[in-house]
Amino acid sequence: MSRSSVPKAFRGYGCPSIFDVELNDVDLEQVLPALFFRVRSRGGDFRASKGEDTLEPYLDAMVANDELLVGFGDEAKRTALEAWLRTAVVKLGTRGRRHEGEKIQFVRPLHYLTSKALFRSTAYRRLHQFLYNVLLRRVADQGVFSKEAYLHDLFARAFGQGVEYGPGPSFDGHYVGHDRLDAEQVLCLVLLEHVPPAHTRPSRKRPEPASLPWLTEQMADDLLLFLETYGGQLPAKALVAQFLALLSLYLNTYTRTLLKLAPEALERSTWPTDTARPDPIYCDFVGQSEHLSNRMARECVDRDLSAVHKLVELFFSVRVLERFAHRHARQVEALRDQGQPQYLSALLALRERADLDLWASYALEEISGEGEVSGEVEEQSSFQQLVQYLNAEQGAKARTNAVRWLRDVSGMNREFGCLVGNARGPRRWYYTLQRTALSAVVHLACVACKHRWTPKVQPAPEPVRLLDLVEFLRERFGMLVADVPYWLDSTRARAAAAENFEVFKQRLRQMGFFTDLSDDFTAQFVTVPGATSPTLQRAAGISSSNVPQEL
Repeated sequence: MSRSSVPKAFRGYGCPSIFDVELNDVDLEQVLPALFFRVRSRGGDFRASKGEDTLEPYLDAMVANDELLVGFGDEAKRTALEAWLRTAVVKLGTRGRRHEGEKIQFVRPLHYLTSKALFRSTAYRRLHQFLYNVLLRRVADQGVFSKEAYLHDLFARAFGQGVEYGPGPSFDGHYVGHDRLDAEQVLCLVLLEHVPPAHTRPSRKRPEPASLPWLTEQMADDLLLFLETYGGQLPAKALVAQFLALLSLYLNTYTRTLLKLAPEALERSTWPTDTARPDPIYCDFVGQSEHLSNRMARECVDRDLSAVHKLVELFFSVRVLERFAHRHARQVEALRDQGQPQYLSALLALRERADLDLWASYALEEISGEGEVSGEVEEQSSFQQLVQYLNAEQGAKARTNAVRWLRDVSGMNREFGCLVGNARGPRRWYYTLQRTALSAVVHLACVACKHRWTPKVQPAPEPVRLLDLVEFLRERFGMLVADVPYWLDSTRARAAAAENFEVFKQRLRQMGFFTDLSDDFTAQFVTVPGATSPTLQRAAGISSSNVPQEL
């Protein structure tokens, strides 16, 4: 039976009450300009730019009219400019399902002003709305007088120097010059001068509170602290890349937490209100496919992917329960204002009500056209049969899309990602920290281990012990470097983890973050040369001669 045969009331497999995004393939680099627009418009939705979505007209306009571009008039230099734009400024794709013709998918988020260049796309998956609401709620919790203006000022200072910003409804802006912008940023701004701006429109959808508020609060604190500390300090390209890395790490952590909680929620009919965290995962830095360290990291990925079917089943269960509550348990709907954990717990508790089974039996007969059930499921409740029916009709696509989501938010094979793997053939994915992701973790740890986010306060990064960095990875993201997950523990596994830790230290040393002046593990420090105070570096016995490439 096709998906279209399922009545509209039960069609779909997303569940905003648990996670207010569409679990499907997504590109974080494309989502970031949409988040920029959300911040600039103070929470508004956007209407896509009405300009051309091919590169050629903009290239012609840049060569013909711009005073900032000198010497690109002849054909050879125009070709070089086009190659530069294709490589560094815009992401191009094909048009339609037939992949005929070329179009601009998005302008890379090299600057805050890329918020104006939002082309028609469904690839945002509402993720920009989720991230904006997470940040806005946290700012509001701290009692900031104008939370929307604070976020705009913070993002403009961090990502948007050298531009004069205009008011709505288009929220346009124009380059006015700045000596700290690099050549690719200036080239991006020159292109944006010729792109018609996207316009704002009122938000049509009520944002759902996060079902894991303790995790989103920590996520918002770290992202805001990172921008307060390094905004205007790091080069723009490095700042954007590391911000994407932190988004990737937290979205991976949020998804894995849901994967862990799904079986418990289905079995116990309750939703946790405490600081539940995902099961730890092992990150491999050895990178050799036959090494035990790499195999442990692959087993962690397989463990997460095997839990996807339970998360999809939970989504269908909650969707059915919400429809029942809308008709027969309005008092549960009223609990939405108290927060998602309380609402979801009350919703899952409805599974014990006798009238739920009666309602589900009528619904099942109506949508399936069957008055009797097979002997294999006759011992199950009508509610369980209804969930299984919807799962059988729509679950395969939901599971496939959820795996794509985990792959993409984890930044598979991207420098800001924490997942590496093959695109084809038998799956050989494993967790690690790519170069930019590791750099982002070090930058964040050097400030977050000693400071908490406070609005309009810019703390100085400080050296942290290597031991504290390893613990920071465990506490924030559930990532193990020197230890073994409890379900993989063995003597050989511990030896492999010890070797992995040595490679991890070597990676930090190569990037300029770590100088092991002592054999004592508790006295080894990690720092951010160029950002950390020289006085604090000398107090920790650290040389600032090795400056990482990101700075």
